[in-house]
Amino acid sequence: MRTKAELRAREDALVEDLWYARHMIAGLPDDAPDDIVEAAERAAARIRASRDPAYLSAIIHDGYSAGRLHGELATVRWALGWASEDGLLDT
Repeated sequence: MRTKAELRAREDALVEDLWYARHMIAGLPDDAPDDIVEAAERAAARIRASRDPAYLSAIIHDGYSAGRLHGELATVRWALGWASEDGLLDT
């Protein structure tokens, strides 16, 4: 059985991975303020440095991999006691 701390750490990692995939697919609006662009690029670089490149490529380009992440996120949040009306997949 996983501890709450382990589940929360996994939840954080999953949210980061999903954010990264969306960031790489959609990017930022052209009129995004410079500080937002810089923060997003720092976050993306930090995630790239801590993850396997093949894994990141899969979650960006493969719908199944992205769907699996969403399923895992919902499962982790359910195990943490979230109710379905709490938005299990909100990121």
